[in-house]
Amino acid sequence: MTQSLALQQALYTRLTAALDGVDIYDALPSGPVPALYVALGPEEVEDLSTHEGALTIHEVKISVIATGGGFGSAKTITTAITEALAAPLTLPSFTASPAQFLRASAKGTSASGAERRIDLFFRIRIEP
Repeated sequence: MTQSLALQQALYTRLTAALDGVDIYDALPSGPVPALYVALGPEEVEDLSTHEGALTIHEVKISVIATGGGFGSAKTITTAITEALAAPLTLPSFTASPAQFLRASAKGTSASGAERRIDLFFRIRIEP
């Protein structure tokens, strides 16, 4: 299993446990989506391996999308995500650091402003 796939599965498992009742996707389903959901987004990987061993840094984007209402419900979910990722993730064959929060961006994404999106960016270090 690749590090990226193992990390994605670990993120999904951790967030599913922490966000009881909130739908989590890595690809949106066809058809209607819930009024509030989490999307596991793109990932950038930097290989910092040396002759002493393998090391990769993964920057992951996790988005919270809410339709209708204000940012309140989305911000509650972002807090739960940040807290859930404060402990190291469990990956098979790899060791992962706790997710380091880097930044967040909040904005209205629809023409009417009714859809709210908060993008969270985390850095995770993975070693064998």
